[in-house]
Amino acid sequence: MELIEKPISVAIETTNFCNAKCCFCPNSTLKRKKDIMSQELFEKIIKDCVEIQPKYILPILNGEPFLDPDIVSRIKFINNKLPDSKVMLFTNANLMTPKISDQLLDLNIYMVTFSINAADEEKYSQRMKLNYKTTIDNINSFIKNNNVSHIKFSMIAQNTSPEEIEEFKKIWGKNTFIGKYTNFSGSMYNPNPLNNPCSRALKEMNILHNGDVSLCCMDMEGKMIFGNITHNHLLDIWNNEKMKKLRTVHLSNNRNKYPLCDNCNQP
Repeated sequence: MELIEKPISVAIETTNFCNAKCCFCPNSTLKRKKDIMSQELFEKIIKDCVEIQPKYILPILNGEPFLDPDIVSRIKFINNKLPDSKVMLFTNANLMTPKISDQLLDLNIYMVTFSINAADEEKYSQRMKLNYKTTIDNINSFIKNNNVSHIKFSMIAQNTSPEEIEEFKKIWGKNTFIGKYTNFSGSMYNPNPLNNPCSRALKEMNILHNGDVSLCCMDMEGKMIFGNITHNHLLDIWNNEKMKKLRTVHLSNNRNKYPLCDNCNQP
């Protein structure tokens, strides 16, 4: 594997607010300021992306996208400027009302992943602190009329029995995704250390709501910053010495030189 000159995927933190308090996610205890990205900055990022044509665009990072009041118009802006880039959304769907689902019909969205994480109301309430019926009703409403190419239903397996996993698959069918418990660069618990290259470091660019380019989606606090896109081109940050060194270190199987990567359980 070689260093690539531009990111394959760009994730944009349009907001880091979240309405859920998932037991497996540090968002609810986040110390970093919570905010919504300015429209000026968002448009600047997308215009930078026009020059590199990333394969994937994610207008979601560290938060719930439907807490951004402009998320629909922002996806439309992406579609207009980057018609060949695949837009991917991750949502808990609790705020994804039928009205919002109708607004999404006119957009070109490649994939929506619903973060559900439980097979019944009791466990859902314990794990996410949201109303189960509202979420399921919203998802079913979206499924009826959507034109999205791919839909996934996600469960993070944390103290989850094999029986519950099978029940989850039975409810949502073949498009289920069962993920392992993510430790967010060691902020949730200490895993066994890994040293293999991480695809996130090699292929993805993550931009926080203030324009800071962070290590990856596991660095929710923004502890490792490579530059700010407000006054710098996205590609210049991707190819600066600090970011190229990160990728070089990962490719040489020395990710343990970076504390956040050393403490992370993502392969």
